[in-house]
Amino acid sequence: MAALPVPHGMTPSQFGKVLWGRGAVGAQRRMNTVTREELVKIGVDCELAKFWRDRYAAEVKRRRGLPTSAVRVQLMEKCLQLLEC
Repeated sequence: MAALPVPHGMTPSQFGKVLWGRGAVGAQRRMNTVTREELVKIGVDCELAKFWRDRYAAEVKRRRGLPTSAVRVQLMEKCLQLLEC
Protein backbone atom coordinates (compact mmCIF):
# COMPACT_ATOMS: atom_id res chain seq x y z
CA MET A 1 0.00 0.00 0.00
CA ALA A 2 1.41 3.38 -1.02
CA ALA A 3 1.94 6.08 1.55
CA LEU A 4 -0.66 8.82 1.63
CA PRO A 5 0.60 12.15 0.27
CA VAL A 6 1.08 14.81 2.91
CA PRO A 7 3.27 17.92 3.18
CA HIS A 8 6.97 17.22 3.69
CA GLY A 9 7.83 16.41 7.29
CA MET A 10 4.27 15.56 8.35
CA THR A 11 2.54 12.30 9.04
CA PRO A 12 -1.04 11.82 7.81
CA SER A 13 -2.22 12.23 11.40
CA GLN A 14 -0.34 15.51 11.84
CA PHE A 15 -1.61 16.80 8.53
CA GLY A 16 -5.20 15.96 9.45
CA LYS A 17 -4.95 17.70 12.81
CA VAL A 18 -3.50 20.83 11.24
CA LEU A 19 -5.85 21.01 8.28
CA TRP A 20 -9.24 19.67 9.30
CA GLY A 21 -9.10 19.17 13.05
CA ARG A 22 -11.30 16.56 14.71
CA GLY A 23 -14.50 15.26 13.20
CA ALA A 24 -17.08 17.01 11.08
CA VAL A 25 -17.27 19.93 13.50
CA GLY A 26 -13.52 20.54 13.21
CA ALA A 27 -13.62 20.46 9.41
CA GLN A 28 -16.65 22.76 9.33
CA ARG A 29 -14.90 25.20 11.66
CA ARG A 30 -11.78 25.17 9.47
CA MET A 31 -13.83 26.18 6.44
CA ASN A 32 -14.24 29.55 8.15
CA THR A 33 -10.64 29.93 9.28
CA VAL A 34 -8.32 28.36 6.70
CA THR A 35 -6.28 30.84 4.66
CA ARG A 36 -4.24 30.67 1.49
CA GLU A 37 -1.16 31.80 3.41
CA GLU A 38 -1.57 28.97 5.90
CA LEU A 39 -1.97 26.38 3.14
CA VAL A 40 1.18 27.59 1.38
CA LYS A 41 3.11 27.69 4.67
CA ILE A 42 2.33 24.07 5.55
CA GLY A 43 2.97 22.89 1.99
CA VAL A 44 -0.50 22.26 0.58
CA ASP A 45 -0.55 22.69 -3.20
CA CYS A 46 -3.22 22.06 -5.83
CA GLU A 47 -2.19 18.46 -6.40
CA LEU A 48 -2.35 17.60 -2.71
CA ALA A 49 -5.69 19.36 -2.20
CA LYS A 50 -7.17 17.56 -5.22
CA PHE A 51 -5.91 14.20 -3.96
CA TRP A 52 -7.61 14.61 -0.57
CA ARG A 53 -10.81 16.03 -2.08
CA ASP A 54 -11.04 13.09 -4.46
CA ARG A 55 -10.21 10.56 -1.76
CA TYR A 56 -13.00 11.76 0.52
CA ALA A 57 -15.42 12.16 -2.41
CA ALA A 58 -14.82 8.52 -3.32
CA GLU A 59 -15.60 7.51 0.26
CA VAL A 60 -18.84 9.48 0.15
CA LYS A 61 -19.76 7.90 -3.19
CA ARG A 62 -19.14 4.39 -1.86
CA ARG A 63 -21.12 5.32 1.26
CA ARG A 64 -18.29 3.89 3.30
CA GLY A 65 -16.90 7.20 4.51
CA LEU A 66 -17.05 8.44 8.01
CA PRO A 67 -19.65 11.15 8.66
CA THR A 68 -16.78 13.62 8.32
CA SER A 69 -16.02 12.70 4.70
CA ALA A 70 -18.61 14.99 3.07
CA VAL A 71 -17.52 17.97 5.15
CA ARG A 72 -13.88 17.30 4.33
CA VAL A 73 -14.75 17.29 0.61
CA GLN A 74 -16.20 20.78 1.11
CA LEU A 75 -13.13 21.91 3.04
CA MET A 76 -10.80 20.68 0.32
CA GLU A 77 -12.93 22.49 -2.29
CA LYS A 78 -12.43 25.66 -0.23
CA CYS A 79 -8.67 25.00 -0.18
CA LEU A 80 -8.68 24.59 -3.96
CA GLN A 81 -10.47 27.93 -4.31
CA LEU A 82 -8.01 29.64 -1.97
CA LEU A 83 -5.08 28.19 -3.91
CA GLU A 84 -6.74 29.25 -7.18
CA CYS A 85 -6.54 25.77 -8.66
